[in-house]
This record gives sequence, structure tokens and C-alpha cells, in this order.
Amino acid sequence: EERCRRMFELCLSRTPTGHEVELLMNFYSRELSRCLSSKDDASKIVTQPLKDFTIELQAAWTSAARVLLNTDEFLTRG
Repeated sequence: EERCRRMFELCLSRTPTGHEVELLMNFYSRELSRCLSSKDDASKIVTQPLKDFTIELQAAWTSAARVLLNTDEFLTRG
């Protein structure tokens, strides 16, 4: 949960609400389950695994980060 909060703060420059943390953690959990059940899905997301993470964990966190990076709040429109 702490990693989720930190990721949110780095992307959106604000503290997430409890509801936002819950939503992001639920998404992460679903992604982790999907990646654990299908190594092929995980390896499509992560092509160069990090030393300290399993490919499944890294893929699930990458998917969660993509959610934040694709929010209207993150994107700058001009």
C-alpha cells in the first residue's frame, strides 16, 4: 500500500484519498493474479526484469503505473 501511495504522489503531485488507494490496490491485485496465472501475459509487459522483483510483480506494478500515467489528471493538455 505504501508503494501505491508513493507512486500516486509522484505521478499526480498530491496525496491520494483512501478510496483512490483502494481502487489502485484492487487493480494491482487483479493484475498480479492475472500475471501469476499467465507467465506469458507478464512477459509481454516486462521485457527486461529487474533483479529484486519477480517478473509477475514487476508486470503488475507496471500495469498499475500505466493506469496513473493515463489519467486526465496526469496528462497536460494545452
